[in-house]
Amino acid sequence: MNFSFSSLFCLSLLCLGTGFISGTLFQRLISPALVDEHLPPDLKNYLQYVEDKLRLNGKQHNDLTLLLFHYEKQRQTLLSDSLHLIESDLADLDERFYTLLYSRILNTAQRKKFNDLKTGESLFSSQVTR
Repeated sequence: MNFSFSSLFCLSLLCLGTGFISGTLFQRLISPALVDEHLPPDLKNYLQYVEDKLRLNGKQHNDLTLLLFHYEKQRQTLLSDSLHLIESDLADLDERFYTLLYSRILNTAQRKKFNDLKTGESLFSSQVTR
């Protein structure tokens, strides 16, 4: 079978157009629902508050959801880029917190258990999200 350049060109344009339309529909219709599941609680609450107070329509809800998703990605990038600048300050704050907890709040029996937990590091995980 022999295809001419014009028929292959038309077929490729058809495929390109179909892909573009499919991608746009996926982004507009399906993506916000998936993105909404991955928003952190503070942004979910903000989305719900704005939607309730301003009575957003479906398109506005989808657009705001995508905007908040991209906002969160940029916020996480900024936080991760600057965390090393305040890491020692956070460690000092943690130490002061645990010292005050130990000396001012806990009784003698709780202090012993606290020391045991501190040894096992179940209270002092470095994986805590800040």
